[in-house]
Amino acid sequence: MLAGTRETVWSGGFLHSGFVTLFYLSACLTPAIAEKAPAPRRIVSDVLAADEILAEIVSVERIAAVSAAVDNPAISNAAHRFGQTVRRHHGTVEEILSLHPDLVFVAAYSRPETVSYFERAHVPVVRLSGNDSFRSIFVNIRIIGRAVGESARSERLVQAMERELAALSPVSGCGAPRVLYYSEGGITAGRNTVIDEMIFRSGGVNVAAQSGLAGSVEIPLELLLSQAPEVIVLPGWLVDAPSPLLRQLTCDRRFASVPAVRRGAIYTVRSSALTSLSQHAVQGTSEMTRLLREYCQAP
Repeated sequence: MLAGTRETVWSGGFLHSGFVTLFYLSACLTPAIAEKAPAPRRIVSDVLAADEILAEIVSVERIAAVSAAVDNPAISNAAHRFGQTVRRHHGTVEEILSLHPDLVFVAAYSRPETVSYFERAHVPVVRLSGNDSFRSIFVNIRIIGRAVGESARSERLVQAMERELAALSPVSGCGAPRVLYYSEGGITAGRNTVIDEMIFRSGGVNVAAQSGLAGSVEIPLELLLSQAPEVIVLPGWLVDAPSPLLRQLTCDRRFASVPAVRRGAIYTVRSSALTSLSQHAVQGTSEMTRLLREYCQAP
């Protein structure tokens, strides 16, 4: 480490500590350096993906608080993983600081001012990497593992994901189905998203990415119609219930010409799998593969 600085940990290219922010490449930080300091005992996560990853690699006694979203089974894969001894918070700086954390995880999109508040309070902060691919999920798992002193566990988790993904067989025999992810407000997932990679790994073609869209963005109705998706995938925000969007797509005459609507190839996948940005994104890929196979086998 640099002389005169306190121990810090890498966060997707950024090192944050209470005294200084440094910039490193991932290759510059070895597990031995990252885990030289005493392992944190009052960890606070401010992002659901970190909640889910921590649930797999860290003993619950070391976690002071997780995000309130963790208890929503429609979006969380860590519901019921944390008992009453682990606080739930709603993301305010004051609330988190009152927990006296010795390490805080924040999202890539967290505001710089938020990180600055923690730094001024001398609380080490780890900002996760972006969420544009499975590779970025692997990076985040390793970041978290190094930060909490559990590199071996995090590496095993990554290897398990890689094995599960390799075991999935993309659909074949019916061409590459043209797939559209469609959420509330007309939001879709274009290039540089985990959902785009889920579709690709499942053997489909993401029509949003093919049309030039990138990230999570609204798809104009005219563009949606012109792309003629054969399969539409909806996130299930409600437990064991179809998406409310199903009625909109099937009853709104503007969508009547869409092949997926005409054929009834509209599928709801639970959001906790489909929109996961942790190890559980593998489940989303498995579900995507299953429904595309169901589509291909339909008469």
